[in-house]
Amino acid sequence: MPEPIKFKENIDPKLKNDTKLNIGKEEFTYDEIKQMYPLHKQDSIRCLVYWDDIIQFISIGLIEVLNALYKTNVKVNLEEFMERGNESIYGIQYVYKLFDGILTKEQINKVKKDYYWKLMEISCNTGMYKGIMNMATYYSKIGFFFPYNFKNSDLLKTGLGNVLFPNTNGGQVDFYFGENGHNLNKIMKNGMYNVVVTPNIIDTYNYIIETDLKNILILGPNKHNGVTDDILEIFTKLGNLPKPNYCDIKVFPEQILVV
Repeated sequence: MPEPIKFKENIDPKLKNDTKLNIGKEEFTYDEIKQMYPLHKQDSIRCLVYWDDIIQFISIGLIEVLNALYKTNVKVNLEEFMERGNESIYGIQYVYKLFDGILTKEQINKVKKDYYWKLMEISCNTGMYKGIMNMATYYSKIGFFFPYNFKNSDLLKTGLGNVLFPNTNGGQVDFYFGENGHNLNKIMKNGMYNVVVTPNIIDTYNYIIETDLKNILILGPNKHNGVTDDILEIFTKLGNLPKPNYCDIKVFPEQILVV
């Protein structure tokens, strides 16, 4: 892999830490400005992605499997599914509501676990799947988080590696499974990921602040992400100004990938 790009800081010899400078209507010392805009070398992208309903609409596939197994006829409204609110951050919570009074959460969870391999086969891909593929050349490492292990996961891992990093030896693909005790936020920290794609933006953001992680970009759907409109508005207004812990939040509209 090529060496990371390094930036050189040109310092005016007249500037001292207590030198006062005006930025807009505000006055800052040179030292304060350096703290606000720390200089870092350009870092490689290490991206961690929550699979369910971010890469594939697993929850929609689950509704089909539940209908087939229990001879029910529950319908899913795609627009309602994608526009749902923060009371159903995860797609499985939406499924619970659809089958409320018909199936228990325990029954639904068992089917999802037992047939997760089938859900991987029948569930349609999302627009984010294409986005991840298009950005692959910028990654040095990409990890995918699944709630359950599933048969042929090794084949999928190898296949994704060939698609994401063809003809290169530098890219790395890792799989993590929730049933093995893995937690998305802890994986982010321990794996030193600096981009996280998650359905629960606010949970990851709070973890970043609590553990004092820095320079992480959080991506998530523009609805049902746990973030209030007020918080999103603040990040939008800040623009390119430094955010807390130099982290940022970006959202994207959900869509089914049409091929």
